[in-house]
Amino acid sequence: MCKWFIMLICFSNVAFSCKKEQVGYTIINNDLYKDSLLNNAADTVFLDSLKLFLFGQLARNFSPSEPPDPNGGPLSSYMSVINLNNSAIPKNFKFNKQFVINGSQIWVSSPSPSSYRPYHAFQSPNYFISAASFNGPDWGPNILVDLVAEIKDTISNKSYLIKAVNLNIQEVQ
Repeated sequence: MCKWFIMLICFSNVAFSCKKEQVGYTIINNDLYKDSLLNNAADTVFLDSLKLFLFGQLARNFSPSEPPDPNGGPLSSYMSVINLNNSAIPKNFKFNKQFVINGSQIWVSSPSPSSYRPYHAFQSPNYFISAASFNGPDWGPNILVDLVAEIKDTISNKSYLIKAVNLNIQEVQ
């Protein structure tokens, strides 16, 4: 009994030492995980006739609010995967996870589908899928971060990592 209890405590310390729960978001501090994400994510994902590119925008809101918040609002992330081959992205492709990397810290979220449309998107909304995550950490503004998205083909159940690097967290007034 005592042996199992000690093993459980050791496992708990290892499992939770690199993961920090915050209100509304999860931060992971793990350089190996960060390196794995960035090394395994592609700038462009090629699948059959698809040539997928990730576009992302990150921002914090510093507009006047009631009650006043001089520290600004939490981080928001808007992302779109765009098919550069000018054809529709199949409906079975969905955003599964989002990873925003700031140094060795990783904000992990499950983004929600969004009607967000990048300013340079093609005329047809079938060429891209969008998602957003809100209530992130108070990073920035005006710092560079990396964005990794996991997109999933819900038919084949395969996942793909795609990245956009050196994105500025914008300050919205």
